[in-house]
Amino acid sequence: MTTEEIKNTYIEKDEEILWSGAPETLKYFSRTDLCLVPITLIIGWILVSYAYSSFMLMMQGKSVAFALSGITVLLIAFYLVFGRIWYRHKRLSRNLYFVTNKRVLVFNTLRDIMTADIPLEETSPEAFQNDVFLSYKALGGDIVYGLGLDIFFRNITSETPAFYAISDAQKISKLITKAKKAKKSNKSNNRKENTDDSDFI
Repeated sequence: MTTEEIKNTYIEKDEEILWSGAPETLKYFSRTDLCLVPITLIIGWILVSYAYSSFMLMMQGKSVAFALSGITVLLIAFYLVFGRIWYRHKRLSRNLYFVTNKRVLVFNTLRDIMTADIPLEETSPEAFQNDVFLSYKALGGDIVYGLGLDIFFRNITSETPAFYAISDAQKISKLITKAKKAKKSNKSNNRKENTDDSDFI
């Protein structure tokens, strides 16, 4: 999925693109990691301890099954501590962002899907550092996605819709707010014109 393909497939004929962009300041650690890193380290330590115990039992010839489960648990531990950070960075680095005169859109080219399609009147843009949060906050979804578990649960929950890691978050937030007001004003004017036409008839 490329920018041109998105424009040709998803952008309507009467829709004007006001801004488009992609992550520019993406880092491997985010604010949610302040909470997730300690949690994953604790879980990882517990899982590694279990794996170690399983290997010791195998070395003593007591249980091969425990050793096999220990390998699985060890892989899970490494993913939660290290792999999820790499996966999240890779996923977010493949985002594409659009602001039109009608809505805000987020696409992920890694999965070839649209992850957010929010009408302007339903947005509540809030700039924070290099991110622009677009609408509702989904703490549970952010934790699931932060842990890289969206591979299994993305049909159940979703992360907070946002333009992550853009260079001028304040500017884009103001642009969305301005476009939102313009759309609302156009609707009011159209409603007024229709009312005037009705009165004339």
